[in-house]
Amino acid sequence: MSVLVFSTLETVHSVFAMHVCYHYLVTKYFQPLALLKGTWSADTLPALTGLIVVVTQVFFARRLFLLNRKFAIAIVLAMGLLLGALGFSVACTVEAFIQPDIFHVQNLQWLSIAALALIIGADMLLTTLLTFTLYRSRTGFKSTDSILNVLIFYTINNGLLTGTLSVVSLFMAIYYPHSLITDGLNICIAKAYANSLLSVLNHRHFLRNHGRQGIDTGLATSTTQGHCRYHETENGFHNRILQV
Repeated sequence: MSVLVFSTLETVHSVFAMHVCYHYLVTKYFQPLALLKGTWSADTLPALTGLIVVVTQVFFARRLFLLNRKFAIAIVLAMGLLLGALGFSVACTVEAFIQPDIFHVQNLQWLSIAALALIIGADMLLTTLLTFTLYRSRTGFKSTDSILNVLIFYTINNGLLTGTLSVVSLFMAIYYPHSLITDGLNICIAKAYANSLLSVLNHRHFLRNHGRQGIDTGLATSTTQGHCRYHETENGFHNRILQV
């Protein structure tokens, strides 16, 4: 159900982004002054982008909490940063509808800067803690450690991609406040976060099936050797990792 809701949200974001491109690059192509006026789809994108980022990070925060509840305070801090980012993103959308033209909107660029800074902070915090937790969860079981290595790889790569885009967008918002570069990058940021979540969900099913096959094979081999308890323990830990 949550995947359906997230996919619907991502689809709506894509439709709005396509409408922005069609409006400015096709309908108003020979009217450069049209860039001074916002359109309803462009004005709504900041709030949608913030919502996608928050939903994605809540998924990873939940995963971290299930793996290690000792980081509950850090997770609450990350959630506070994300809620603040969502608030600034919604404020950007509200101001975009209120202001008469793009110049007045860009005078409030500090809203985007604040939202991006909070997103970067939450992203760095969750990625670092999740990577640390997965690394410390190594047990010596070959199949489980192999799965953990893949999860660490995806965690670092996803965090690096989304973090890099957010930092670049923040840099552009600070040094080029009166341009549309940040708006274009923010669309890419939403797609990067969406892809990071969907890639983890897709590979979780693959790893679950792959890992079970490895454990079943090992269990069948070691049953004749009297080491069933070892593999039952491995199976239980393996299932707990993949439940998140």
